[in-house]
Amino acid sequence: MRKAALVLIICAMALGSGGCLRLLGQFYVGLVKPKDYRDIPKEYDLTATKLVVVPYVPSDIQFEYPELAIEISNNIVYGVAANLKDKVKEIEYPIRVVQWQESNLDWPNLSLEEIGKVFGADTVLYVELERYSVLEENSANLLRGRARGRIEVAKVGAPHNPVYSGVAEVVFPKDYPVNNLTVSERVMRQNTNKLFGDEVANKFHDRRVEVEPGQP
Repeated sequence: MRKAALVLIICAMALGSGGCLRLLGQFYVGLVKPKDYRDIPKEYDLTATKLVVVPYVPSDIQFEYPELAIEISNNIVYGVAANLKDKVKEIEYPIRVVQWQESNLDWPNLSLEEIGKVFGADTVLYVELERYSVLEENSANLLRGRARGRIEVAKVGAPHNPVYSGVAEVVFPKDYPVNNLTVSERVMRQNTNKLFGDEVANKFHDRRVEVEPGQP
């Protein structure tokens, strides 16, 4: 406070000389801490001539969210297309994959390599949802999106598959739930799905993220 008062006094004295704005700029620059960033390397170098994204939504989750398979697939495709456009040349349309799954209910008995061949793809990105909800636990009017999925990548013709396995998990909002009078369930799902799609794509490219205060 003393430093701020001193700057204001000096500014008052320097109004005629035009030096006040420069002094205030120096004062505020001293208060603002530079942002810290952390580099996160990719977990797997995903490349594909043609990629097919194959979602699996367990029956209990699908009963609650019937359109979730196509919603999740679309967001994963958007994330991959935005971040891996130089490495993934073509991606099968998600609606075709979901329609094929609905017409072939025994598809889970096929290997990922066999599924890739069905769509003429050389690479398969399989995402199995293990948890999904937009309702805060033990609450009737609070919303918070949570999604967790197991990820596998298979290469058609590879000696061993999968060539990559991992987990993607997101929470939205991260710090606290929101009232359903403030945000609708539909909007909460849209944000959760986008965040999850981006998180899946993040496994396959280097990125730089801002470190929040208190994080290591």
